[in-house]
Amino acid sequence: MRYRATVFEAGNLPELKTSYGYFVILAVIAVMCIALFIRFKRARRI
Repeated sequence: MRYRATVFEAGNLPELKTSYGYFVILAVIAVMCIALFIRFKRARRI
């Protein structure tokens, strides 16, 4: 069961080492999704 021991360690999730890291990653993903949506909307692909 080595896999279970390594999945839940913070070493695999570096964004959890800081206090706001998880929220920063979520914000970056949201900004990228919005930017792509606007770009495709302008290109009339949606």
